[in-house]
Amino acid sequence: MASRSDRTLAHVFGLRLSADRTVPPSLLLLVALLTLLAMFVLQFPLGVALAMGCAATILHVVSDFWHNLGHVVASRSTGYPMTGIRMTLLVALSAYPDNEPELPPAVHIRRALGGPIASAILAVIAGLLLLLINGSGPAAWVIGLWFAENLLLFTAQAFIPLGFNDGSTILYWMRRERQTRQS
Repeated sequence: MASRSDRTLAHVFGLRLSADRTVPPSLLLLVALLTLLAMFVLQFPLGVALAMGCAATILHVVSDFWHNLGHVVASRSTGYPMTGIRMTLLVALSAYPDNEPELPPAVHIRRALGGPIASAILAVIAGLLLLLINGSGPAAWVIGLWFAENLLLFTAQAFIPLGFNDGSTILYWMRRERQTRQS
């Protein structure tokens, strides 16, 4: 669902990529917070800390879009594809057609699982990179954060319904499917 304040960034693979006006200040705030963390908690100098904050923020955006590409692949496999990815604040949201028909619960569950599966793959890649680096410098910290974000924020959330995430979607449609079977 697009809002009036959305700006289309691109059309890629039949998807509308858009962002609202909250994204630039949110990303700048994330860079600032990660830079401060790297400076004051991890004790890196300002230049290194700023590079770390920028790199971690870029990897966050990559991870969020990768997660949604998992939803794209899963949704296309069901025959009910997504129409876009909408960025707001620090999250990318899946967009589906406004006129989509009533779909069976299994379709919703399959589409919801696509993102966490893609994020699990990215967590494995980040984990392998972290093992290859085998250090404690700036690159290890950024890759470690990337690994943790993909494992915990983008993958494990599928098992923790919070009311707004994939876990909630999966739980809701599993309950609906169970109710349908019992009827």
